Amino acid sequence: MKNRIKYFFLSLKIKKKFMLGMLIIILILSSCIGKLTFNISKELIKKNTIELTSELLNQYAENIYNKTEALRKTAYQASREFVKNNSLDNNMHISDIEVVINRGLNDMVSQYRSSSSDSIEAVCVTGNDGYFYWGHKDNINNYYIDDDYIRKIIMRHSNEEENSFWSPTENNETILFVSKMVSPESLITHGYIILFIDKDYFLTLDNETSSISNDQIAIVKENSEVLIKDDILGKEEILQNINSMPEKIFSIVDNDVKYSAVSTKIKNKDWKIISIISEKKLLSNINHLKTIITLVCIIISMVALIIAYIIAGGVTKNIRLLEKNMKKVEDGNFNVRVKPTTYDEVGLLSLRFNYMMKKINELIDTVYVERIRKQEAEFEVLKAQINPHFLYNTLGSVKWLSRMQGQKKIEDMVDSLIYILRTSVKGDKYITVDEELLYINKYIYLQKIRFEDRFQMIYNIAENIRNCYILQFILQPIVENSIYHGLEISKGDGIITINGYNKDKTIVLEVVDNGVGMTEEQSKKIIADEDTKYSGLNSIGIANVDKRIKMYFGNTYGITIKSELGKGTIVSIMLPYIENRCDLDD
Repeated sequence: MKNRIKYFFLSLKIKKKFMLGMLIIILILSSCIGKLTFNISKELIKKNTIELTSELLNQYAENIYNKTEALRKTAYQASREFVKNNSLDNNMHISDIEVVINRGLNDMVSQYRSSSSDSIEAVCVTGNDGYFYWGHKDNINNYYIDDDYIRKIIMRHSNEEENSFWSPTENNETILFVSKMVSPESLITHGYIILFIDKDYFLTLDNETSSISNDQIAIVKENSEVLIKDDILGKEEILQNINSMPEKIFSIVDNDVKYSAVSTKIKNKDWKIISIISEKKLLSNINHLKTIITLVCIIISMVALIIAYIIAGGVTKNIRLLEKNMKKVEDGNFNVRVKPTTYDEVGLLSLRFNYMMKKINELIDTVYVERIRKQEAEFEVLKAQINPHFLYNTLGSVKWLSRMQGQKKIEDMVDSLIYILRTSVKGDKYITVDEELLYINKYIYLQKIRFEDRFQMIYNIAENIRNCYILQFILQPIVENSIYHGLEISKGDGIITINGYNKDKTIVLEVVDNGVGMTEEQSKKIIADEDTKYSGLNSIGIANVDKRIKMYFGNTYGITIKSELGKGTIVSIMLPYIENRCDLDD
């Protein structure tokens, strides 16, 4: 399976690979950016909500402080009136006491309702006799708490130094404010006045609409007593955790549900007002943001893919042009040229392709010309091979007649000529140095007879090169040049020396004459001019020999001419040292 996937990917076109790679990169980047944006937005929403909640709680705290102070003052004034009027004097008849207290309670409730709000559900007064007197909102007795419950609350706080205290009720809908009725003169406590306050009174902001629901708010005392609670903050273990946390913002977990909580202290009180909200509700609108972020990422991805497609098309267009023209080259058309659409790396590659095709064409032309020259050189060699059987038969007859008539010299001349012709007809490209020297020896014998021995031949050939292989017919044109153009034959003192030796695995053959010599320009012209030929036996020029050597063995080898006017000429032939015929490259 792995190999299939690898093969599939490797066989894809470059454009498809580019698009696939870009798609993967875009998807990864979009996912990362989308996730990061979502998380940042989530944290910002959470942070802003908590900050807003914190600001609202500060307003609640200020509002609660003001309202509790107003209630405290009201209760204080009422208690003074009761004490002043001796309303709880034990000498009064109980019915008279009830009339006085009810009138006072009704006046207090009416006064407080007109000045603040409809928050007092009921008022209760108790004296030292333990009897409770009640006053109710709208004078209707629709609110009742057991006297023993109130008595227990008073007893629990009786030893406190404060003259008033707050306490929750069992129904969690009402808060009790209990204030001692103390005589200012004697400092004697005559009883207690108890206000029953609706909890919503504390959880409303004046002239403002709060974004916090009342069921999300609790008021907790430092002793973990809850004045106003919800189902979560009423749990003892959670209350203990809350009071142990110095932070204003913290998290709590209840039944595997995570909540964010914000708290603030109420001025001059040991109260904390706390608001909690589940993170699920806190982030209820985040799904809408998630949808928007997803759509934005999809749009950005599509735009990026379109741009990538355009870029990939521009890059691969040059590649397609290059591939198309390469197919033409495969079909044998070497004159194609690519016109790139862009000049990036691929465009420059197309220009290099054009340059390469130009060089290939030049090389083809060069090889073609060299092949023609090689064929011409071989043709020049073959020109000497005219009707060999006829010549052999004719020369054989001449040799037989010479022998019959005792003409030894003529017989030797014919024998040399037959050898030369036979060697030419064989057509071997390569012969040994000894074979080439034998051929030259036969050729020199004929030339000496022609010029009546007016020049001498000297051979200095190293033994270690005699069996090495060289090209055929490379010495004869040079020796012929020395005879016809180098020596002054009429003087009869001409000397031609042929030296042969091995120098660093290179065979060096030198043809040295003591003739008239030549200038440097003339020697260069002989090497460069392929048309320089002589009317000798095979009419192969020196330049042609040099070209043949270079063509077969490379430019390292060939002919050099060193000459000086009036002193003679040295023609050096450099050839590779080849002992085995199998090493030759046919």
